[in-house]
Amino acid sequence: MYRSCQHQTSLFGDNWLYQVMLKQLADHPLVRMKPILDQAIAGAEPRLRGCYSTWNGRPACSIGTLLKLHVLQYLYRLSDPAVTGMCIHDVLFRWFVDLDVTEDVPDSTTLVRFRARLQQEGFFDVLNELSDEAERRGYLKGQLRVLDATHVFSNTPKLRMRGLIRQGMNKVLKVIGKKSKEVAATLRTKYRRVLCYTRGKERATRKAVRQAVKEFVQEVHDLVDQPTAKLLKLIKRVARGNPDKLVSLTDLDARWGHKSKEKVFGGFKVHVICAANGFVTNLEALSGNVNEGDRIKDLLEPELKRKREIKEVYADGLYDNATNRKYLDQKGIKAFIPSRVKKCQIQKFEIEGTGETERVKCPEGKYAIGKIRQEEGDLYYFSVSDCRRCPRFGHCVSPGEVRKKVFLSDCRRLRQREWKEKYGQRTVVERDFSHAKLNRGLERARYRGRAKLGIQALLTFITEDALIMVRGP
Repeated sequence: MYRSCQHQTSLFGDNWLYQVMLKQLADHPLVRMKPILDQAIAGAEPRLRGCYSTWNGRPACSIGTLLKLHVLQYLYRLSDPAVTGMCIHDVLFRWFVDLDVTEDVPDSTTLVRFRARLQQEGFFDVLNELSDEAERRGYLKGQLRVLDATHVFSNTPKLRMRGLIRQGMNKVLKVIGKKSKEVAATLRTKYRRVLCYTRGKERATRKAVRQAVKEFVQEVHDLVDQPTAKLLKLIKRVARGNPDKLVSLTDLDARWGHKSKEKVFGGFKVHVICAANGFVTNLEALSGNVNEGDRIKDLLEPELKRKREIKEVYADGLYDNATNRKYLDQKGIKAFIPSRVKKCQIQKFEIEGTGETERVKCPEGKYAIGKIRQEEGDLYYFSVSDCRRCPRFGHCVSPGEVRKKVFLSDCRRLRQREWKEKYGQRTVVERDFSHAKLNRGLERARYRGRAKLGIQALLTFITEDALIMVRGP
């Protein structure tokens, strides 16, 4: 049953011990953070009541108490048992979560059930209320938003094809062993080369592994139940080259992704949108192989529905595609997004002057001799004689052409002139990720599954946003 977060004071608790403590700790971050969180929780509380049953049983713990226990947990990187243990003997922690000195502290199991009860939607309500409160207080600086994503390692061993096959086959044999240990033992002996970590001549080839998996699936198909049959299908897909990019069969949401062309990681991504001061207003948890560059609308649309005036968006080259630029143009939002082709020759051409005095200079120092107005920009062209004598002629000029032509769009003009001034503000999201990983533990997923990672990310940035409000606008 739901219980309000209104704290029932006692003479010993609040009127003596807490008052003495607050006189000494008036500037402590927790003391300044508490009224901010209380305001946000009070706004979200009417919707969070729906997560609780209405039957008359034992009174549940306060929603505000449990939410602020989670904030303490992420603020100081504590586990569920550790944060409840700290509240037993730390007076400031008790006061922060609205517990009286004589009141029992919720146990760690209560925190687990609370997260399962609220799900991501409940924590999103708190984040939205916190961002609304920040907007009222003037903490959402400017009319711009910055988008980016960071990788998060999964809370599982990172397995390649052979490791995934071993893991899956061992799971299946464990199920079979509950029915018949003799059959399971026989199968383990038969497929020893696949199940064991062997090297040298005893190591099975990839073709032999695929054949063994095919025979194994056919042999055990009639011995397993429906859930295990689904596991057999996954094993077959992994043997075909792991097209789903699975990292582990114990966390099917985790995927292999790329931080760059050379570096890969196994896990998830947290995709965020933040204001100029780093205040995160929306986020989503993605599998590691999802391209966040195609999901700019998913984060920006909820912001626009909340009647927030956004004029500019900053993002890296991964977001450079026609769909994103068309969507932002329709919404009247300027897109400060670099070209996705980093080695494009056009990027090396410089723009000098503005208006009538505008000139385009090539990497060799030659200027364009004229321009032709197009629908969305100007087409500059260079001298034929200059281009033919240029050492870059074969690399710069397109095949079949006799001179270099450069199309300078109106959008690129804006980027070229405002780039240094505007695009540098994108670094605030990198600072957010740095704090979240180094100080709040977001470098690795605490739990398994994309939904639970979403809760972890929400609590991480609720804590970070509250700290931003404590520091001031």
